[in-house]
Amino acid sequence: MKSPVEYLITLAGGVALFWWGQHLWRQRRRLEKMGLLTTGVVVGHDYGPIVEFSIGDNTTVIVKPPISAYRRFNQIGERVSLYYNPDDPQDFVLNTLQQRAIPYIFLVGGAGFVIGGTYAYFS
Repeated sequence: MKSPVEYLITLAGGVALFWWGQHLWRQRRRLEKMGLLTTGVVVGHDYGPIVEFSIGDNTTVIVKPPISAYRRFNQIGERVSLYYNPDDPQDFVLNTLQQRAIPYIFLVGGAGFVIGGTYAYFS
């Protein structure tokens, strides 16, 4: 019989990945329904694109996603679309294929850890 500690660590990791995936998925859904769609410009990189965009009163906002699929995917000067919360422009999601895929990667990875760890423990 396998160690319960190893199983619990795998289970906790899987649940954490799954939880983070559903959090990112819910955030995206909320902003796609309630947020405003705009276009920004990539102005730099820091483990993901740094994007500058203007909001309704011509205020410039600079944001970067909390997680990025690929560090240097978007070129500086490239235009990207994004959804943002008009009450809090720092609450945003990029409208790119890579950013749309991230929640699903976490959901599938978390489920895989839970299923794989459970199978390994009981086999």
